[in-house]
Amino acid sequence: MSDFVNNSDMDYTTAKTTAFDYLDTNGNLLYTKVRYEDIANGSKSFKITNKNTDGTTLYNLQSLNEVQDEIWLAEGEKCVETLKPIAKEYHAVVLGFNNFTKEFIDFYEDYFRFKDIVIFEDADEKGYKNTKQIVEVLQNIVNSIKLVEFRNKGNGYDIADFLRDNAQQDFEILYENSKVLVSNLNFAEYNLGTDMLMSHIPEPTILLEGYYDVPAGVVSVFAGKGGEGKSLLSIYFSILLAQEGKKTAIVSLEDSFNTILLRYQKMLNKHFNGDYSIVNGMVKIIRLSDFNLFKDGELTKTGRHFIYMLRKLCADRDMVFIDPIGFLFTDENSNNSVELLMHKLQSIAETTNCTVVLVHHLNKINNDDYNSIRGASAIANNARHVAILHKEQGTLKVKVIKNNYYYLSEHNFYNLVDNG
Repeated sequence: MSDFVNNSDMDYTTAKTTAFDYLDTNGNLLYTKVRYEDIANGSKSFKITNKNTDGTTLYNLQSLNEVQDEIWLAEGEKCVETLKPIAKEYHAVVLGFNNFTKEFIDFYEDYFRFKDIVIFEDADEKGYKNTKQIVEVLQNIVNSIKLVEFRNKGNGYDIADFLRDNAQQDFEILYENSKVLVSNLNFAEYNLGTDMLMSHIPEPTILLEGYYDVPAGVVSVFAGKGGEGKSLLSIYFSILLAQEGKKTAIVSLEDSFNTILLRYQKMLNKHFNGDYSIVNGMVKIIRLSDFNLFKDGELTKTGRHFIYMLRKLCADRDMVFIDPIGFLFTDENSNNSVELLMHKLQSIAETTNCTVVLVHHLNKINNDDYNSIRGASAIANNARHVAILHKEQGTLKVKVIKNNYYYLSEHNFYNLVDNG
């Protein structure tokens, strides 16, 4: 059995054909849609074969079992296939539609409930109508709906055209500038009971236990005075994690690559018997030369690219050190800029389960509290973990003064001081 949409302008003998399998949420074949495209005149047609169901449905339904944070909706199979590689980096899945109101059924509601939706709208009347229909169907089910639109482009322009015409980094800017159409309260409801309390409740994963005691998937602030060993200790921590098979990265905004390389060499020679193989493939060094990524509480264009780069980096790392964060701001005392950064970093840390360590400076006040951290109060207030570093007679002392998911602690490190 097959459905065929004939097009008199189509030369079917030379047309380019592409087949798309429509599967249900369990991966069973519902039907195959064969798309015909006449390269000479641009006309299109399609045929549906292998039908095992009545009507039509959403494309790429099997991916709903993998959904974590976001569901992206795009018109047509080509746009879905183009978006798939990028969606993985955002912990999102992509579904395709032709007529959303007909293709979305009640069974899918549980997959969509409390999720964040992003619509990639086609620049034509059908695309505008589809957006309106999606909002009407989902607005009381999902947490939020955002719109990526191309209304200033030519008729029919879509996300596949955008990704063809632009570098992938430009997608981050497009994504960050998406329009919020619906924003509901995001919550999860649990009925607390004996069975739940008696079940195994997993403890948070603690990285560098006995050294820095930081939970996985949080933003940490590591602050100390200039020249006391913050960068050196970050390198030491990355080597310890490498020994455990955990990947890290140093994003340096101050030290050169050669300086960092020399410190790794000295640290491995002095404290790890010169075993350079420990860090093979485990540590990545990024030298960032563009500063002032945040200005007046807003992301600059460079800032958007930085967030995109960091999201990709964290997806492949267990811990990332940004050293020092003060260089990211025009004014590090601006709570607006700092809060914007912290919220974005926390989102990245949580979705990738990567701990982001912000290496920062202390002011001249010699205290072990938030007041000694230089810059806006939002730096420490929005972090889940804060540690202060002091150097006393060649000994580095790390004191954890805030730890939302673990106990406070203090650790001493001897003979780690870089003597050149």
